[in-house]
Amino acid sequence: MATEFGNRLGHLRRASIMGAILATAIAIVFMSVAYAHGNLSRSWVSSILLALFIGCILPLVAFLTCLFSIRLDQERVTHVFCGRFVLSQQPLSELESIEVGGPFAVVFRFSRGTIRFFGAHMRVVQSLCERILELRPDLADAHE
Repeated sequence: MATEFGNRLGHLRRASIMGAILATAIAIVFMSVAYAHGNLSRSWVSSILLALFIGCILPLVAFLTCLFSIRLDQERVTHVFCGRFVLSQQPLSELESIEVGGPFAVVFRFSRGTIRFFGAHMRVVQSLCERILELRPDLADAHE
């Protein structure tokens, strides 16, 4: 039975809430600065639009990471787009190492290639690594 690992809509909801909080804080700062300089009447619309734009960046990035996932079964590690389209697939038996961190959340190194999986929440990455170590306990021995 295959298990999918990746960001879900709950992660997107949390990112949207954080984006809204960030946009509100930025709008308050912009309005305070405009008020202090005496040009609030001219710049309040552009200040609010800029704050909303900045607040939308976080949910947009979270949405993009929700599109990609890793499907793991007894035989293969599969990088999937939209839960349907296979981007790359490697045999689990050829997995040589797992690197966590850096610009990509997880880098899987196989004897014949690499799968890079970025943007996943660290709890998702942790459960993915735990599942891989259940299927391939020899990887834990190799890294100790």
